[in-house]
Amino acid sequence: MDRKTRVLIVVSSLMALVLVVSNIAAVKLWDLCGIPVDGGLIIFPLSYILGDLAVELYGEKTAGWIVFLVAALNILTMLIFAVVIALPSYPGWDGQGALEATLGSSIRITVASLTAFIASSLSNNWLFCRIKIRQASSEFRPAEDYDRGYRLRAILSSLLGRFIDNALFETIGFLGVLPTKDFIKQAIGAYVEGTIVETVLVIFVSGFVVSAIKKYIRKEAPA
Repeated sequence: MDRKTRVLIVVSSLMALVLVVSNIAAVKLWDLCGIPVDGGLIIFPLSYILGDLAVELYGEKTAGWIVFLVAALNILTMLIFAVVIALPSYPGWDGQGALEATLGSSIRITVASLTAFIASSLSNNWLFCRIKIRQASSEFRPAEDYDRGYRLRAILSSLLGRFIDNALFETIGFLGVLPTKDFIKQAIGAYVEGTIVETVLVIFVSGFVVSAIKKYIRKEAPA
């Protein structure tokens, strides 16, 4: 197996893990300086980092396939949860209520998350590629390896992706669940906080990771 294929498998697996965990964690609303924020915010920004990495290394078409694969795996996960919840409990086991509260109530969150994930990821990938094409014909002239252009296109494309994600996820997942004031605070807070977290990761982490991965792939010994 060549190195580029290995990296593709790792990126796809991590994206699936991030979305599954985010959907479960999103059931909890926690207090962030008076703003109700779902628990998925802790890990979900990584999905954009991984998505940018996928589209940077493999192109828009392959990155799109990863998005739909990850969504399909999450649907399968929720179906498995539904079956487990429906199984008859063993006499004396009293965890059914907690199980249903954690996994059963996440169905609406999952629908919201998957809808938002697919729409925002495809939009993010599209804009990422358009910016990369524009950069290639501009003064940036990014080389084959890592350059400052990656950070710019990753951040700009994520601004669009996160806006679409938050608009769909918050509306489908929490409209009518929270009071209007809290709903608006959460939607705006999640967008701002998520964007800040992701921007910090892009600037200080993912840029260097992309550079290292590209060097790793180029060191592939010829067959």
